[in-house]
Amino acid sequence: MKFDNADQAVMLVEVKQKNRELKEVVKEWKDNNPDKWKSWIPK
Repeated sequence: MKFDNADQAVMLVEVKQKNRELKEVVKEWKDNNPDKWKSWIPK
């Protein structure tokens, strides 16, 4: 499992500067980026 720096930066801004919940931000990223995380799941 690996997040690129750009994705991490966006999520950190949302959590730290916009005071959003981490779970909400991660769920939003997951919903918007299935092409990035689906390969992490073993078949």
